[in-house]
Amino acid sequence: MKNYRLTILVVAGVAICLGLFYIYNQGKEGGTDGIKEYPLFEAEAPPWQLGMDAYFRGDFEGAIPYLTPYTEQAQPLYYLGLCYLELGEDARAALLLEQVRYGGTVYYAESSWYLALAYLKLDRTAEAADIFLELEHGPDAFFAAKARQFSENFLDAG
Repeated sequence: MKNYRLTILVVAGVAICLGLFYIYNQGKEGGTDGIKEYPLFEAEAPPWQLGMDAYFRGDFEGAIPYLTPYTEQAQPLYYLGLCYLELGEDARAALLLEQVRYGGTVYYAESSWYLALAYLKLDRTAEAADIFLELEHGPDAFFAAKARQFSENFLDAG
């Protein structure tokens, strides 16, 4: 009885391996049906990804031309605002981050934080304090803690 089970397991293992080999070779030279091969978990990057790559390398000026055409999307708009903030163009950064913040995106807490920092750099302290207060009581624990610490250390001391 044990030999019978072992034989079935070996045959099933070989069949699975042959099936996987067949699927893997579809679309390759010599494969049947000429089905195009696609990587399993590799999605095509969005066109603005080059801007994101430049941003994360610290090339803020280089990121701007790649991000600018896609400002109707939250992610490139957010990172475009951060680029301008890093370059010291605080008024432009504030305008972009306001668009992200009030656009109701998943970047609400992040854009709020950086918008408040831009407001501080623009001497709009009262507006920055309002945002920090909102973040302190908001649902994002990370930015709530940052805002609380910033308010205690800088706003309350001033």
